[in-house]
Amino acid sequence: MNYVMTILHQFILLILAAIDSFVLINTVYNHYYSLNQLIEIHLLIVLCSYFITSSFEKKKYFINSLCLFLPGLGLIIGFCIKIFENYKGTGDMMDEYEDHISYIDNLGILKDINIVDEINTMSVSDKLRYSNSSKKKDAVINFDTDDIPAKVKILKQALHDSDPEVVHYAAAMLNTLDSDFNKKIRKYSKKSKKYNPIDQLNKKATIMMDYIDSGLLDVDVKNCYLTKYLNIIEDLEDVGIISYHLELNKGIAARKLCQFDLAHEVFNTLISSYPDRYEAYTELMGLLYKQNLPAEVKKIVAKISSSGIDIPEEHLEIYKYWGMDQS
Repeated sequence: MNYVMTILHQFILLILAAIDSFVLINTVYNHYYSLNQLIEIHLLIVLCSYFITSSFEKKKYFINSLCLFLPGLGLIIGFCIKIFENYKGTGDMMDEYEDHISYIDNLGILKDINIVDEINTMSVSDKLRYSNSSKKKDAVINFDTDDIPAKVKILKQALHDSDPEVVHYAAAMLNTLDSDFNKKIRKYSKKSKKYNPIDQLNKKATIMMDYIDSGLLDVDVKNCYLTKYLNIIEDLEDVGIISYHLELNKGIAARKLCQFDLAHEVFNTLISSYPDRYEAYTELMGLLYKQNLPAEVKKIVAKISSSGIDIPEEHLEIYKYWGMDQS
């Protein structure tokens, strides 16, 4: 936006803020306008503000939300934010804030959603909030889903219940889940010494990553298992076992451990070796975002947009949000 357009936009916002404030003051203090008239005039001003702002720039929904819910004051705050953005060198402040919120929200799209499991999980969560003790216990005991992270989340919610029996059942089930993971890991560790070590290490790595993603582990223990997971992958690499998904998980583990240099190396190597696969691009975007580099994320999106790589529909929303060209 050039200087003249910026000044014009700010001037229009200032006029709208003045009108909105004038109507509010004359409604509250002078009773010149009725409440219905105040609401009608305010909504009209907000709509004007929205369409005018949209014609000058993109994605200022946060400011327009303030305008909607704070008659008079909202537009003044929006005007002040515009002044602050344009004269204090933070012109992308609101964009980056919205990028952050939207990116976090859209990360959920990267997982396939089982609708039945989702409804079941929501139902149990509601029962834990609003039902009596007997129904809470039944909900915890009978809660069955293949989505282990969702199950762990519900059971951890139950740990904070006021009924000791509900807490007991939830703790027992969490302990069972934890024990099952550890038994499988120990089983594949023992088998790797007697049978096909490569096959057993692969299975151990898979179970370990499921354990890491389960939500059962606290930060320190999770980091310990992530380190062990990286060691297993390195052992597999040493005997020549290198695959796309194995290396992708290596990069993800490195990112979670904040080993950013290793993660960059892995994802960029995968992109060079498998230029037609979208997964490494997606994970690299997440890594760059974690490093607070939204401009670099947009460069990756521009690169994949021009490459013609086929991206599944459930992953497409993130790329669209970051400006992927659909033409």
